[in-house]
Amino acid sequence: MLGRTKFSIDHEGQPILVVPPADIEVIYCELTEAEKDFYEALFKRSKVKFDQYVE
Repeated sequence: MLGRTKFSIDHEGQPILVVPPADIEVIYCELTEAEKDFYEALFKRSKVKFDQYVE
């Protein structure tokens, strides 16, 4: 397997991959209590899985 990064160049010195700039948009919204509960449960479950991978 060959490892590549967005900074890798070919034999002519040209980038092998052109990565567009990141487009980040933050949208704030109010959640209902049910949505908050769902989000918190999902977050906690995901955090447990992530922490297991990190160990």
